[in-house]
Amino acid sequence: MAAIVPEGRLNAGKNLVYSDVRFIDGCGWSVKQFPLPVVRLAMGIIDPSSVDAARKQNKSPKERFQEAKSLFKEGRKTEALQILRDLDREFPNQPNLLFAMAVVRKAMGHGQDARQLAIRLRDEFKDSRGDKVLSELERSAKARADALQGEPPSQ
Repeated sequence: MAAIVPEGRLNAGKNLVYSDVRFIDGCGWSVKQFPLPVVRLAMGIIDPSSVDAARKQNKSPKERFQEAKSLFKEGRKTEALQILRDLDREFPNQPNLLFAMAVVRKAMGHGQDARQLAIRLRDEFKDSRGDKVLSELERSAKARADALQGEPPSQ
């Protein structure tokens, strides 16, 4: 059995990120490059069941993202969020994933989580969609505050 030790050096490719991995095999220490999702899976960062399920269905990350969008449109927000979280663990720091997770969180009523994702999207990635989510959150918070300022129910 090989012991896997990440070298900490990431090589960014156009579509995939690779990590140099040092491992012990029968011949001693070796260094090879593996796609980062494989390294994360081996280190237990990614839930193997979600990766296995996606592989069994032969779904690409793009297809899984589309599935999350469909689930969200059907009102199955928790399932959509789970797929987005799995994708985010496999492919971190993707603006499209951050935006989608912010929208789902907002729809689920998790305003604070949605706000954090939107701020990160705006500040780290200079993505205007973060401002859009933040303004929608402010609008809904103002509407709730206005509703609470109405007359109390009479008895």
